[in-house]
Amino acid sequence: MKRSHFVFALLILLVLILGIANNAAAQNTATLSGVITDPQGGSVNEAKITLTSKSTGAVRTTNSGEDGRYAFVLLSPGTYKMNAYRERLSVSLRRMTW
Repeated sequence: MKRSHFVFALLILLVLILGIANNAAAQNTATLSGVITDPQGGSVNEAKITLTSKSTGAVRTTNSGEDGRYAFVLLSPGTYKMNAYRERLSVSLRRMTW
């Protein structure tokens, strides 16, 4: 009976260690979100938004919603270039670092 308690305690310890390691790794990411608007302040829906990492060249894309909102999740820290495109509207935003 003592051996089963020992094995059970080891399993619990292993689960706790893996959970802590997973949480530590997940803390090194960011979320970028915002709203695409036109010069008059109206929201721009269905815009294609591209985010390019300056260090790796990795490209991620998303589309703005009906209210112009967009989001990029689980981004690694670094410098990015962001572009938004929609027919008859093309915007290149400045470099962003976080």
